[in-house]
Amino acid sequence: MGKPVDVELGRAGGLEIGGGGGVGRGPVARAIGRIVSFRCVFVLALAAGVLVPALFLLVPTRTHGYLSDDPDVLAAEIQVGLTLEKPISFLATHMDKLGGDIFEEIGIPNSKVSIVSMHTLTSKYSTNVVFGVLPSPKDASISLPALSVLRSSLVEMMLQQVNLSLTPIFGHPSSFELLRFPGGITVIPEQSGSVWADPLFNFVLNNSIYQMLGNITELKDQLKLGLNLRSYEKIYLQFKNENGSSVEAPSTVEASVLDGSSTLLPYRLKQLAQLIRETNAKNLGLNHSVFGKVKVGSPTGKQPCFGRDPKLPPFIHAPQPSVVHAPPPIPGPTYQMMPIPSPSLPMLRHPMPPWKKQRSRATNSPPPIAPSPYSLLHS
Repeated sequence: MGKPVDVELGRAGGLEIGGGGGVGRGPVARAIGRIVSFRCVFVLALAAGVLVPALFLLVPTRTHGYLSDDPDVLAAEIQVGLTLEKPISFLATHMDKLGGDIFEEIGIPNSKVSIVSMHTLTSKYSTNVVFGVLPSPKDASISLPALSVLRSSLVEMMLQQVNLSLTPIFGHPSSFELLRFPGGITVIPEQSGSVWADPLFNFVLNNSIYQMLGNITELKDQLKLGLNLRSYEKIYLQFKNENGSSVEAPSTVEASVLDGSSTLLPYRLKQLAQLIRETNAKNLGLNHSVFGKVKVGSPTGKQPCFGRDPKLPPFIHAPQPSVVHAPPPIPGPTYQMMPIPSPSLPMLRHPMPPWKKQRSRATNSPPPIAPSPYSLLHS
């Protein structure tokens, strides 16, 4: 039994010697381990330095843009855009205050203002803000008179006839543009001695209202030449967009021609109607490269520019007229009355509602229209 014991001891000694040899190689192994560990740490740090900025680029932040996560706000039937000379990071922390300021200026009953989106423009200190007007509460209805007042106010702000006054921390808004409005919009630009009469004819251009406002002088001059108007005859224009946008094409142009400040005589109207039919093939004398192809409507001036009634969203309430039954006629002598010509009614503006603040109106001619932020976004 002693021999097996010696064998076991030998094996144990062999293991011990082997262990001693392992201890002898320990410093080399530790040096290699230190080198490998340093390389791993260096590679991991380098990878983290590359991946972390990439993750920040992939994750959307409010530094470059903001988009509402409320589907009702994104689908707002009334949307307006404007430009503020403030960084988006500042506006993102004051969205509630900004919406409240806008509502104080244009608010109508049963409505609220919500920020739809914000995007940085060419300068990081210039931000395009889109806000929407929604019914509040959600199932409330907005009356047609209130909608008409809101439409007039927004158009006046777009023409810079009325200022949108905000808290001084937001600065002065610019590039005020209508993006959508139910029932469409009609824009009558300021024109010298403007006395609007029934439109003589209308035509469609593949231009936005914003583009035509910027080229209105050239548009009128080319129409005068194309229609061979006399020196004392003046042409007046108004623009319509069926979708309620001032930045999207196409748009309808309604043209009225006056003899000084009075309407044209019947024989002259017939002459112009014939000229319109003849110049239709010549694009009404308009430059194709600037205004594109012209689609001329009826030269009678009696047809509306929109051939159908605009579809209104369900939140707009149209008041139903009450039916009053007239009493039966009383027998008596009959009289023949001469027809009374209906006088031309002056243009009436919508009265300012009591809930709107009184805003200062510019007495001088409006300043030149600033570049549209939407052309900058798509350039």
